[in-house]
Amino acid sequence: MNKLLVPIDSDNVSAQAISFAKTLLEEGQALSLLHVIRPLASSRVIHYVGRKVVEEILKEDAVAALTQTLQSVEQDHIPHTLEYEFGEPSQVIAKTQTNMI
Repeated sequence: MNKLLVPIDSDNVSAQAISFAKTLLEEGQALSLLHVIRPLASSRVIHYVGRKVVEEILKEDAVAALTQTLQSVEQDHIPHTLEYEFGEPSQVIAKTQTNMI
C-alpha cells in the first residue's frame, strides 16, 4: 500500500496537516502518521529510573496528547498507520521518509 507520510504532534498545525493530507490521498493510499518524541535531556533520570520506563511514560503522554488530533482520521475511517519514534524530529522524519521509498 502506498503511504503518505505526515509527521504530527499535538498542536493545531498537525490537525490542519492531517486535513490537508486527507485531500491528497488517492485510491489505495493510506496516511503514515509519525510522532517523534524528543529524548529526555537528563541522563540522570534515565540512570535512576531506566530508559525503558522513561520512554513508556513519554509515549503514554504522547498518546494522550494526540487523542484529539487523531479524531478526524478515525472518524472518517481513513486508512492509516501511527508510529511513535524517539529521537531528533528532523532526523527521524528524514530517515522514515527514506525508508518509505
